[in-house]
Amino acid sequence: MARIGLLTIVLLVLLVSLPALGSPKVLRWPDLIPEHLASTPIRPPVIDHDGPPSLTQLSPWGDLSMEELLVHELDGRDVRLAGYLVPLHMDAQQRIDEFLLVPYFGACIHVPPPPPNQVVHVTTTVGLDPARMHMAWVIEGKFSVSTRRSPLADAGYTIEAREIRLFGR
Repeated sequence: MARIGLLTIVLLVLLVSLPALGSPKVLRWPDLIPEHLASTPIRPPVIDHDGPPSLTQLSPWGDLSMEELLVHELDGRDVRLAGYLVPLHMDAQQRIDEFLLVPYFGACIHVPPPPPNQVVHVTTTVGLDPARMHMAWVIEGKFSVSTRRSPLADAGYTIEAREIRLFGR
């Protein structure tokens, strides 16, 4: 009898916990900055059209190591993050299957990229229509504190996307 009571309690605890376990952690871009650096604002760069553009990746924190720029507690979490795409690769069907996710439109293209803790390298088997790459997207999947280099920017994080949808849908 005591066994049935204990089993009932365990099942109730599991049922109450299931919705929380299945929901991804909703991230905002400031969540990707360690607390001790969060007081330094990040602003998109001003574009100077009078000279050649500098595409050097910027960091408002100076020369800190990559490890010091990242929030390691997020590693392995199931997350949801919205942002803009910077395509890196297209599959055989001409769909985007690898990209950088960035906090503002145009980052990494005609302006210096944001700091590595504001760039997420995303891979997906879903594939996205390149005609919609200028739109804002919501990415869900497994988040890793794992740096990736690309010709456009260094990313401090990665997401293996399992779901991708337009922002607001």
